[in-house]
Amino acid sequence: MERKRSGSFFGSGITMRLLSLALALVLLLGMLPNMHLEAKAAQTVTIYFKNSDNWGNVYGYVWDGTQTQLVGTWPGKKLSVDSSTGLYTLTLEYVPTVTGSFNFIFNNNAGSQTADLSLNYSQLTSGKSYWVDGGEGTPCVYALPT
Repeated sequence: MERKRSGSFFGSGITMRLLSLALALVLLLGMLPNMHLEAKAAQTVTIYFKNSDNWGNVYGYVWDGTQTQLVGTWPGKKLSVDSSTGLYTLTLEYVPTVTGSFNFIFNNNAGSQTADLSLNYSQLTSGKSYWVDGGEGTPCVYALPT
């Protein structure tokens, strides 16, 4: 003789689904303390420009891979001379986990400018300085020794 079951130990199918969902949430919440959810802090890099062509004013125009203008619209940010080096300075922030690059042009807001220059985020070291030697044409970008 076959015996019929009157119901499962845990109840109906809806009860089972709710119990499964509750267990999944408990497991997920238990893993959260081990996950690294904090955002990476922005870091800075300084670029120095040697004004080889003796422009009266020097501006730095910077954009990223998504064409976002990082220091304002053209001609960019007017730069000042670092009294200890005699070079113009441009300090930028970046997030190390983001891929991409800084693209920049130094110009005098009167028709003269460098070629488009680029520094990949992956090549940057926070707090390190880079310098650009040259005016119009194709300048070179160098990392300053630390």
